[in-house]
Amino acid sequence: MRSICQFLPENEYQSIQMVYFVYETEFHKLKQPFIHAIYYIFLIVKGTGELHMFDASYALEPGTVFIVFPGTKYTMKGSGDFVYMYISFMGDGARNLIAQTTLQADNPVIPHFNHLIGFWRSSIQRIQRENANILSECVLLYTLSFFTINHETVPEDKKSLIGNNVLKYIDNHYMDQDLSLKKIAGIFAYSEKYLSRLFKQSEAINFSEYLNKQRIAYAIQCVENSMDNITDIAHLCGYSDPLYFSKVFKKYTGLSPKDYIKKYESAESQ
Repeated sequence: MRSICQFLPENEYQSIQMVYFVYETEFHKLKQPFIHAIYYIFLIVKGTGELHMFDASYALEPGTVFIVFPGTKYTMKGSGDFVYMYISFMGDGARNLIAQTTLQADNPVIPHFNHLIGFWRSSIQRIQRENANILSECVLLYTLSFFTINHETVPEDKKSLIGNNVLKYIDNHYMDQDLSLKKIAGIFAYSEKYLSRLFKQSEAINFSEYLNKQRIAYAIQCVENSMDNITDIAHLCGYSDPLYFSKVFKKYTGLSPKDYIKKYESAESQ
């Protein structure tokens, strides 16, 4: 094998904090339903079971990996010999880390990773106080490396589903003054960079332009419904700054809100 030199991109996930690394053999004694304030990633080690999450059921068998997002309620059933392991983690970079993987809210369970079982087992057996954080983080990152997204090869139907869901969310929430690409990326558990590129590919315009068009279209409806207070219209459309709203309004209509209102009222009176 020849020498290999790979350029390493900038680390996008920042810091994460490891919380638990557990080998669970007494699953049946645990109180359900489960709900956590942090991320959990599971690996089924032995036996069979069933996961109930997001109004769906998933079969669990050795080698199955699944993720639980913060605040998600779920339950599990398992055979008498049901054994699993899990790693829980949190931190500012946790969301960005998961956003780089195929483990998402609409795809939380992936089977057939039996080769990870031996690695997880041997790693937890080696844990001591001195190496616990490093070793558990290594196991987590090594595991997630098998689920990293190649954005260029995401199936077109998957891209369409993501794009349609995002558009639907914007169309229902464009009046929210805090709406941003970052907020939407967090809601759908994708990276901002990926969503921005996907949005432009599907709509041929960027996110902010689409959002502004939706807001200005609603502003015009407000005027046509006899509203004439520019500040009120701006706030209703999702703009906290009436001056910025006026600038955007003129960009898309060719008239300031004040002139547009006068023009509309004049046309109505004729």
